[in-house]
Order: sequence, then C-alpha cells, then structure tokens
Amino acid sequence: DDVLGWVYEYYNVKLLDDLRRKGDREGLDPEDVPPANQFYTPHWVVRMLTDNSLGKLYLEHTGELQEVVESQEAFSPEERKNRPLSPDESPDIADFCTYLVPSEEEGEPTDFEHPEELRVIDPACGSGHFLLYAFDVLERIWRAETDLSDEEIPRKILRHNLYGVDLDMRACQLAAFSLYLKGRTRAQVEGADGFDMPEVGIVCADAKVADVDGVDAVFDEVAGDDPKVEDALRRILDAFEEVHGLGSLLDVRGTLGDLFEDDSDTEGVQITLDDDPTADHTLGQVLHSLREAVEEHRDSDSFLAQDLRSFVRLLDILAQDYDVALMNPPYGSRNRMPDSVKEYIDEHYRYPAEFYVSFFEVCDGLVNTDGRIGMLVPRTFMFKARAEKFRSDFIGGEGSFDFLAEFGLGILDNATVRTAGTVVRSG
Repeated sequence: DDVLGWVYEYYNVKLLDDLRRKGDREGLDPEDVPPANQFYTPHWVVRMLTDNSLGKLYLEHTGELQEVVESQEAFSPEERKNRPLSPDESPDIADFCTYLVPSEEEGEPTDFEHPEELRVIDPACGSGHFLLYAFDVLERIWRAETDLSDEEIPRKILRHNLYGVDLDMRACQLAAFSLYLKGRTRAQVEGADGFDMPEVGIVCADAKVADVDGVDAVFDEVAGDDPKVEDALRRILDAFEEVHGLGSLLDVRGTLGDLFEDDSDTEGVQITLDDDPTADHTLGQVLHSLREAVEEHRDSDSFLAQDLRSFVRLLDILAQDYDVALMNPPYGSRNRMPDSVKEYIDEHYRYPAEFYVSFFEVCDGLVNTDGRIGMLVPRTFMFKARAEKFRSDFIGGEGSFDFLAEFGLGILDNATVRTAGTVVRSG
C-alpha cells in the first residue's frame, strides 16, 4: 500500500542532504520545510501506533479490550507480525490489530454511535501511510457495526473517516491517489463493478491557498448584501495571511473560535447563506457553508475556485473534531524552523517552539476528550529541559500515556534521531 511513499522519500534524498546543511548553517526558509521533513514511517511503527489508538478505542467501545489483549498474550512475535491481511481471514479487530499492548486501566472511548462518526486525522500526512493502515482497521469496524454490503464500505470510509493535511502538494497527491487505489481495489475485490471516488479529506496547505487574486469578488458574491457575513469571511482570510510553512499549525479555533458558538452547544444544524454566521452557529458549520458557497458561486474548474476551495477545505478540516490523530511529525527544532513559524508558535501556542511538541499541541486541540494521539517523536521530550512543562501537563492532569516505547536509532531512514512511540489519551 505504501510503496509510493517509500519511493517518494528516496526521490528527495539529495535535496534532503542539501537542506540539512542549509539548516545547520543559516536556517530553513518556509518552502524548505516540506522536503526537509520527509521520512518514511516503517509499517510496523504505523501498525503499533494505530492498533494502540484506533484499535484500542474501538475495543473499549465494545467492551472487549482486556479480553482481546489477554487472548493475544500467547502470540509469538512472528504471529503478531504476519497476521492475515484479508478481511475475510481476519474479520475482527481482535484478529487484525495484533500489536495491542495492555493498558494500566481501561478508559472510556469517545462518544460515537456509528462508524461514519469516527474521524481519523494525520496533520502532517505525507503520502498517507497512517491513513492507509487506518483504512484497514476502519473496514473491519464498518463490517462489524453496519449491515452495508462489503463492496459499499470502502467508499464510505473515504467519504467519512479519513483526513490529512500536508505542505507538500506532491505528497498530498500521492496520499489521495493511494487511498483511491486502496478503496477501488477493496471494492472490486468485494464484487463492485466500478468505483465512484468520493471527495477525500486530503488538503495541501501550501503557500498559494491564502494568496488568492480576485477573492474580493468571491466574498461579495457569497455575502450578498449582508455586511456581517462579508466581515466574517474577511476575518477568516486575514487571520491566515502567513499560512506558508505552517500547515496544520494554523490555529483556526484559537483565532476564530470566539466569533462562534462551541460546537458542543448545538446539534449540528446546517446554516445557510442567509444566516448571520456569527449568531448561534458553530465555527465548523460556518466554514462548511463557505466551502459549499465557493462551489456554488464559482466556476469549479477555474484556478481561482480551486485555490479558494483548497483554502476553505483546510480551514474546514482544522475546525472539526476527531477521535484519533496519528502522525510522524517534523522533527526540526528552533534552529531548523523558519523565523515566521517560530514567531507564530510563540504567539499562539503554550509550549516553546519545537515542531513535534507544537504538533502534539495541535493534535490535543483537534481530538475529542478520551480520544487518542499516536505519534512517533524524538525521545528527547522525556528529559529535555525545554519540554518540562509539556511533560508535566501530559503525564499529569491534561492527558495520560496509554503507550510509550523507546525505539532508539535506525527507525527512520536518512534520519539520525532516537525515537519513541507514544499514544496519549486526550484529557
């Protein structure tokens, strides 16, 4: 599934070496951030983190977690590694997620009643390794929880469950294409005659999305005669003029959330363009309506419409709530972080500017209470002085580690960093 991502990393090896030297000498520019942080995540790491986040969350939902963990204790390393891949041979999460480790105590899952409510995001998705494996886990959840035919499920997963953001346009295209191949292949194996690809939740947060010529005309069309609507739209765009180099670090909720109700206070009633977006509606609803308005009011094939659609899609995704966040974040510290990004993080985030710590904070804001955050990170967070407040918060009252394992060196090709696998239960 993930061979395209592996090939793409090695396509950029020479550029990565040059950027390392540049980062050590003079620091990186915003456009250097995507290629400087492309490291292929080994499949066993993807499995370990996904099994112990998404897999565990579902087993807590069904009440089977402890029983399943105990049943897997007798598995040999080879049995855990080489479990059957086909849903027909490993139809249950208990059969498929064989890298589960015991929790000190079983917790509460997030609140969901139907598989389409489960949302998984990778805020620095690259070519989509975590999302591709999450697809396999979700396919088994859909089979267990619904009466849909097996051939219908792949499209439902792509439509409802998987989201990703990245700065690299090529990586996003590879992620979307890989998910298309995955969905189409699974649907055809189950007997589908064709495959109607839905819009997938993959969006590129590159430099162009907030720098759109002609946006005034679009805002006029969308707002009509209502100055409050136009003001809200302008605030959305003005808040993110410095999108370049930030990606998922854009603080959508922190910047715009005070304009709208908290999503938990409403029952998800969709607004229309005739409504005042600052009154009795949620941020997520307003952004979703703006996205629909762009589709309705612009030629969908024009460059202007495509740029606006990408920008609004980015805001829409970063305003949603998720049950699981999975990622292998950028690792560059302050000396490899562009100045504009450092300044933004210092202004909008609680912890000192360090890519992986900042992305952890992003995930904690995106994930629901009792959701899971699975990340491969440098082990330095466990003892670095700059990370002391971060440690005290997430080992203390704001969350708890469900899984923590030091993996050491050699996990990421072309990277000289000692890594640790973490799964945190969000508080």
